[in-house]
Amino acid sequence: MCDQLGVVARPFDKEAALKRAIRRHFKTLGFTKNSEGELVLPGEGKTVIRQLHRAQRRDRLQDAQPFLERALSRALPYFADGCGSAWKRDPVSGVIGVE
Repeated sequence: MCDQLGVVARPFDKEAALKRAIRRHFKTLGFTKNSEGELVLPGEGKTVIRQLHRAQRRDRLQDAQPFLERALSRALPYFADGCGSAWKRDPVSGVIGVE
């Protein structure tokens, strides 16, 4: 007789619902399963990873919009503009410092 007779799968508990939601999400992103049941990316390279994260990135930027509108004008002067830098690496020691 089976020792696990009292163990019953619970298809409607929170853990099962979460697993189903995650599987659905992966499927909408284009993931598939191989013959061993492992998830397989819908392609290779950085472009695929960027596409997978595009919706999440868009949502986070949208959520941050009020903060950016409030803080950007005050913070912008503290960012480099790319026109030049006073930072220089010492070729002997490798230490980075102000020129």
